[in-house]
Amino acid sequence: MYRKNTCGTFLFADKLINHTKLPIISVVMILKRYIKRDKSPGDTLFEIFDELGNELYYFSKTKNSYILTGVNGQKLLKIKELPFPKLCAYSISTADNNIKFFMNPQKNNSYFYGTAWQIRGDVFSGSFDIIGADNSLVCSREKSFMDGRSCCMLDIKAEHSELLCLGTAICAQLHAKIENLCVQTV
Repeated sequence: MYRKNTCGTFLFADKLINHTKLPIISVVMILKRYIKRDKSPGDTLFEIFDELGNELYYFSKTKNSYILTGVNGQKLLKIKELPFPKLCAYSISTADNNIKFFMNPQKNNSYFYGTAWQIRGDVFSGSFDIIGADNSLVCSREKSFMDGRSCCMLDIKAEHSELLCLGTAICAQLHAKIENLCVQTV
C-alpha cells in the first residue's frame, strides 16, 4: 500500500521514501514567547507576549495557586506550590497534563516528575533548555529585552507543549531574585 505524489516520493506504511535526489525539507514551527513582569497594581504577576508584541496570556496569583489565563478569560494552566523542605516544588496542571517541577537551590539542579523531560543548563541563572526523552530540544529559555524592559524569552519547538513550557519558565521566574540590577550613587 503506497501512494506516489508529484514530487517522486512514496508514502509507504507511514514512512516517507524519497525516490528522487531532491532533499526532503521539514519545517519546524518555533513559538517565541516573552514573559514580562507586570508592575501594575492588581493580581497579575506576569504578562506573556508573542514576537509581534501581542498579549497572549496573563499569569496571576489566587488564594492558593497561580493561574495562567488567556486574553479571552479562559483558565489554561494552574500552578500550585508543593510543601517540600529545601526544595522549590510545583505542580503544573493543564486540562490534559499534570507534571511536577522541582528546583534544588543548594545543589543547583532541577528535575521533573510526570514527564520524561530534563533540564539542561542553570534554572537559577535564567538560561536553560528543556530536553525531551529522545534528547530533542523542547524549549529554550533565556534572558532578553522587549520594549526596553527586561524579560525572558522562550523558544518553544512544539506547540502542544507550549503551556507546560510556560509553566516551567514561570516557576523559574518566581524564584528569580534580581531581574534588573540597578546601581544608584549615594
